[in-house]
Amino acid sequence: MRTRLPALSLAALLVASPLLAACGGDDEGGGDDTVDGGEIGDPTAIAGPDEPSDTDPNCPFGAKALVKATGLNFLAKDNCTFVVKKGPARISVSQNAAADNETFEQTRKSYEDQYANYEELAVDGYGYAAWSDDELNIQVGYLDNGGEYRYAISAVAPADAGAEDVPGLAEQLIALTVESRDKK
Repeated sequence: MRTRLPALSLAALLVASPLLAACGGDDEGGGDDTVDGGEIGDPTAIAGPDEPSDTDPNCPFGAKALVKATGLNFLAKDNCTFVVKKGPARISVSQNAAADNETFEQTRKSYEDQYANYEELAVDGYGYAAWSDDELNIQVGYLDNGGEYRYAISAVAPADAGAEDVPGLAEQLIALTVESRDKK
């Protein structure tokens, strides 16, 4: 079963203060203040550059990489929008800069309130998935030092894309984002 990370304020998401790291002390007790092996606020626990980027990232992957990751026959339609040739399946990705980002926490909270299902994701950075009961309307958000990415997924069943469940599909897309972005 997945564990839910505590909701974080925008300041906690984006600020990696050396003062906060210095206040950590020698406590080896290992509390709940970790994200994938690093302290919250520790820039080494977040994918992307060492500091939050102040430019909007490009689309992190193309149709070929998406087809390889999901096994579904996606075609590129518009800027970072992918559709299957026959059928309603669609994935679109919007991107914003990581630095001075004011939308991630607002959007996350909105989806948590709006959707019947919501889960924080175990990723290098900060991520969530929100979805309808039929799993055919999915919203995924991801923020790391490289940028903020929002994935709108329609009519893509997680099992059809090689994922166990919605959070698995979300983590699969985020991993593809980080992997593809690192190759550029």
